[in-house]
Amino acid sequence: MAVALALALLSVPPDSGYLTVRSDRAGIPLYFDGDYLGTTPLDRRPVKAGEFSLVPCSSDSLENLYWRLRNAGLGAKLSALWALARIDAGTARVNVRPGTAATVALSGRDIDNAACRARWLVYGGTGAVFLTGVLAGVVIYALVS
Repeated sequence: MAVALALALLSVPPDSGYLTVRSDRAGIPLYFDGDYLGTTPLDRRPVKAGEFSLVPCSSDSLENLYWRLRNAGLGAKLSALWALARIDAGTARVNVRPGTAATVALSGRDIDNAACRARWLVYGGTGAVFLTGVLAGVVIYALVS
């Protein structure tokens, strides 16, 4: 056991560190600097040192969502917006130092709730603008009458 651990530690380049990702949900896909790393939970995975993004989707998926935001109809644009909100909630900035372990905690619950929060912001903002217009109309009508 000790020999296997020593060999594993020796096989990691000196400019690398380790990444541990904890989550309240198993199976969240993880992309580290654009490369697929695995799924949660992740324990002491050797990675290159530096500052990187840990994202719960591939770059291809992001490009597809951005394309839908630019080119698709309103329903597909809103669907892409909700998906991007979920991705944003699951994205973390990670600073891995050589020879050390970085730990990141992701919340599957926050990822799931992000789309709902984005809907509330969009629909609530639209409703607020509508109600402001109605109130302004009522006030103007009362002043003119």
